[in-house]
Amino acid sequence: MREDIKVWVQNHLEQHRRALALSCLVGVFLILPFGVRKFCETPERDIRKRAEEEARRATSAAQIITPDSETPSASAILLSAVTTGWKQVQAGWVYLNAAGERERGKWILGADNRYYYLNAAGIMEYGEFLRLGSSRYHLEQDGAMSTGRFYQGDREYYAAPDGALYRDTWVQEGENWCYVDAAGRILKDRMTPDSYYVDASGYLVAAPGSRFEGFTYENDGAHQLYLNLGTADVIRSYLKARGWTESSIAGLLGNFQQESGINPALEEAGTHYGYGLGQWSFDRRERLEAYCRDRGKPYDDLITQLEFLLQEPGEHEFVSRYAKTNWSSPAAAAIEWGIRWERYNLSDLSMSHVRIPYAEAYYAHYVHGVSFLVSNTKYEEPKALMAVASAANAEVNAEAVRTETDVPASAEETQTPEGETAAESTAAAEQSSGVRATPRGGSGSIVRKAKEVTAFETEENRGPGVETAAETAAASEESTQ
Repeated sequence: MREDIKVWVQNHLEQHRRALALSCLVGVFLILPFGVRKFCETPERDIRKRAEEEARRATSAAQIITPDSETPSASAILLSAVTTGWKQVQAGWVYLNAAGERERGKWILGADNRYYYLNAAGIMEYGEFLRLGSSRYHLEQDGAMSTGRFYQGDREYYAAPDGALYRDTWVQEGENWCYVDAAGRILKDRMTPDSYYVDASGYLVAAPGSRFEGFTYENDGAHQLYLNLGTADVIRSYLKARGWTESSIAGLLGNFQQESGINPALEEAGTHYGYGLGQWSFDRRERLEAYCRDRGKPYDDLITQLEFLLQEPGEHEFVSRYAKTNWSSPAAAAIEWGIRWERYNLSDLSMSHVRIPYAEAYYAHYVHGVSFLVSNTKYEEPKALMAVASAANAEVNAEAVRTETDVPASAEETQTPEGETAAESTAAAEQSSGVRATPRGGSGSIVRKAKEVTAFETEENRGPGVETAAETAAASEESTQ
């Protein structure tokens, strides 16, 4: 650069230095606010843009799963790639399939290999019991279906592997057995309806000499009974050797099942009145204990109780007639023994819930050698119970010894007392037993007669839900009575 130009520039800068500095300072103050504002607005703008995008996608997804949507199918296909599976909406959780449509009224197997239920609106149910058809299910707070043992409040329930609650049945758990009532609850620290004791964990406490075997009894649904064969084998052998018929033995065993669980050492809970196989009470118990003392036997000796049963004062004549009768069915025998010998409380439902089912089960086990029984026995109690017993007596075979009460029930005798409902009978049974009662007989029809077992089946040829034409016709005939 020429020397004279350089000198001119230096002189010019020296003369205008203050003006130049002032111009730069003014420029900084003019530009800086705009830059800071832009820098601060960038995150806020990004957040707003993302929110707008999510709102747009939610609107599009709602259009896809709405039946009257006008969204083009191409858009639905493109959006489904990112909306398949679980999605939370205002009403709860929904599940969108591969087409982007909401699944409704079905079970969904989750990624955790547990099942979740979507109602008719497609919303996942949770934290409650669910009834589907004749089965009940329980859904946890996260919506997963419960299986096995679980708590709802302070009560423990038991569900099968498929989620349906067990009801009114025995359930085997390893080497242990527990009883589930009609509501699906595990009974604990009490007697079961068939007179077995379960501990605080719900497991059966077996008496000495007991040997148990499960038995599937199907009548208005499948029920698991629990036969005490260890003691029943001894009783059957003893009585058969003294001329008892198979049906009379079965009727006695069905009643003893209800009274004591076929346990000669059982004393009645609470009142402590009853004792032994048949729960002898008051003066009858006193005579039993005197009989045992006279022979130097403990009160709970099984054979001594059977000996006393055969010669008990005031009962001997009836027992002799009953023992040699070829009853038309185990149910008829159970009714006769229950009313004439046990003289049980007619306000409970033990005849149809325990005495008859177990009588038929023991008969099927000993006579037919099966562990599964389809029964068509229908019985209502306590209405006209005495009349039914008399009718059952009249049905014995011609060669049987007939009793003095073989008189069919009249129409007047079989009328239901005015104002007494099935619900009231059930409530009375629940109060006396502490267990929720489930009436059997179907559609509320009144059936006055104990019918015979209609079919014996083995494990090989049975099938759930299979009903023969004869059974169907019988059920239809009963429903019209």
